[in-house]
Amino acid sequence: LVFDFMGIADPAHPPPALDPEVRSRILFEHLKVLLEAVASVHPSIVLWEDLHWIDGGSDGFLGEYVELTAGMPVLVLANSRPGYQAPWMSEPHYTEIVVGPLRDDELRELIAELLGDDPSVRTLAERIAAQTGGNPFFVEEVVRAFADSGALAGRPGAYVLADETAE
Repeated sequence: LVFDFMGIADPAHPPPALDPEVRSRILFEHLKVLLEAVASVHPSIVLWEDLHWIDGGSDGFLGEYVELTAGMPVLVLANSRPGYQAPWMSEPHYTEIVVGPLRDDELRELIAELLGDDPSVRTLAERIAAQTGGNPFFVEEVVRAFADSGALAGRPGAYVLADETAE
């Protein structure tokens, strides 16, 4: 059941067919035992990324997970774009750290570090700065998307424009 949850189930040994609530309860019982065992040995940090993409079932799971770790030496770190909200975020053990937009000079420095200084990317760098609102995560995603699409050739910090349509 745990391996199936993690997406690494053995097809030769499928998990039992269970009611979703029963399945969730069993998984949490296993998770609680695991967390308590790890916490008894050393503090832990658990990272949940991109909560803005989370589906309802996973969001519910995360809420129970956060509740389960309260009082344990477990630091739960989560990141999301602005706008994500969940009931567990109103708990007293929750602290939000807002990463604000970069200043113009910081934004130009980040874009230059990611793209490089080839003259072919200069206009693209200006457009990225204008379109991302100073959000460093958006800047990284946009540059990665251009590289993945083939619009940029080279490597991070030394790209050249390979596709004029990227402009």
